[in-house]
Amino acid sequence: MEDFDKLYKLYNKKIYSYLLYLCKDSFVAEELLQETFYLAIKNIEKFRGESMVSTWIYSISKNVYLSWLRDKKKRDNIHNYNFNDKLVQQDKSDERIIQEEELRDLFKLIDKIEEPYREVILMRAVNKLSYREISEIMNRKESWVRVIFHRGKVKLKSLIENKGEM
Repeated sequence: MEDFDKLYKLYNKKIYSYLLYLCKDSFVAEELLQETFYLAIKNIEKFRGESMVSTWIYSISKNVYLSWLRDKKKRDNIHNYNFNDKLVQQDKSDERIIQEEELRDLFKLIDKIEEPYREVILMRAVNKLSYREISEIMNRKESWVRVIFHRGKVKLKSLIENKGEM
């Protein structure tokens, strides 16, 4: 269990940022983060070491998000997650709110970039994953990831220079 605590401390902020980017809701991102690490604990014996631990956890978080997204489509008429986000923001420190707002501004620009550039930029620039880790998560060659990241950076730079206009 001590090893898992170290693992959580090492990856929780990165996974949270990744999930926040995907779902755009801090409350939901926190819930998905907890689900990710719950599943990691529950399935730790299935980890065979064929990939890095970080890629395994990112894969779990992506699957947790996709599962939540499928369920969300079924619940859209019932729940309003924007309301929950506003409640959670009231409990946060000003510094954390400012950091999340800056992150949201960056995500808004990244959202204007089409896939797969968007996901590779997020994993590489925001979550600091290596090209190798990204290639394992996306089941692509490392050279492909490098090219996509470079092209995505060019697109993002253009958006920043043109104040969000493509």
